[in-house]
Amino acid sequence: MKLVGGKKMHEVSLFLNASDLFIMGSDKEGWSTSLSEAIACGIPSCVTNFSSAKDIILEGINGSVINGHNINLFAEKMIKAIRIRRPVHNENVRNFSVDNLKEDLLKVWLLL
Repeated sequence: MKLVGGKKMHEVSLFLNASDLFIMGSDKEGWSTSLSEAIACGIPSCVTNFSSAKDIILEGINGSVINGHNINLFAEKMIKAIRIRRPVHNENVRNFSVDNLKEDLLKVWLLL
């Protein structure tokens, strides 16, 4: 693995589109921008169950979410995820697009 530092948006998409699988084994995340980007690029993903994982990943459709840190289960789910046909389903991620932010915020504010 090589850490390449910060990249511009078009460079990130080039890296992601050259990938066969996105993996993330975090204990804790907020909303995972990097996972959203991978799914938006159509890359199957295998991640641990952090805060936004189950909103972004549709089990077996665009990847897998692993509860806990069982290495064998993670490896098994990575193999299954890499076999998912690309590009993976990403409509659920589009629901969280910044394009929808204004409308989503107004819905919440109107409830207050």
